[in-house]
Amino acid sequence: MSRSTPDPATSFDELPDLQMSVALIRRYQDGDDEKALGELLDRYQGRIRRIARQELGQHLRQHLDSLDIRQEVNMVAMRKLKSLEVRSHSSLLRWFTRIVVNQVTDAHDRLTANKRDMRRNVPLEARAPGARGDGDSQVGFVPSARGPRPDEQAEAAELRRVFDEALDDLSPDHRRILLLRNYYEADWREIAAELGRSVEAVQQLHLRAQLKWSQAVSRRLPKGV
Repeated sequence: MSRSTPDPATSFDELPDLQMSVALIRRYQDGDDEKALGELLDRYQGRIRRIARQELGQHLRQHLDSLDIRQEVNMVAMRKLKSLEVRSHSSLLRWFTRIVVNQVTDAHDRLTANKRDMRRNVPLEARAPGARGDGDSQVGFVPSARGPRPDEQAEAAELRRVFDEALDDLSPDHRRILLLRNYYEADWREIAAELGRSVEAVQQLHLRAQLKWSQAVSRRLPKGV
């Protein structure tokens, strides 16, 4: 498919083998193996970040990029992974994404409260316009050292960015079903149950959403690409 009518599938890496992921979870549950938890997070971190950006909305996305959430997610996961039962990629991605969204939201609330306190305590003459107190850290998830060439990584990252941002151009119903099917990779019955529709209805909705999504991406791509 040409870039003028982009295929959404081209913006997603294949998810890792589910059985290997389940084995890593059991390794951790059986012996508190922190290395297994790290390997599990490595396998899904790219998809988790993309989903979390969408679930957080435009207002909070910037905080996802500026926080070292890997350490905080590890701390929460270490406490809760013992009771986790995974039956699908969707359930695991939902579990990790809930942790990320909660941690980013909590961090944003703390940062906002701290800024208010600092503004109260700093004399007016010391408040320089444009001064920042939150730093410019871009730690976030640590990318894997292995993978495609840098130019290929850059091209793939740009395509992912365009697809992700194009979701903002869609209706809430279209955004939700694309998140469920394309990002979480939920099955049709799971989606139908969540949206309160029949399997056939959500499949038709998904087809319409994918068309609108491709059109929105085409509008965002440079002319002649």
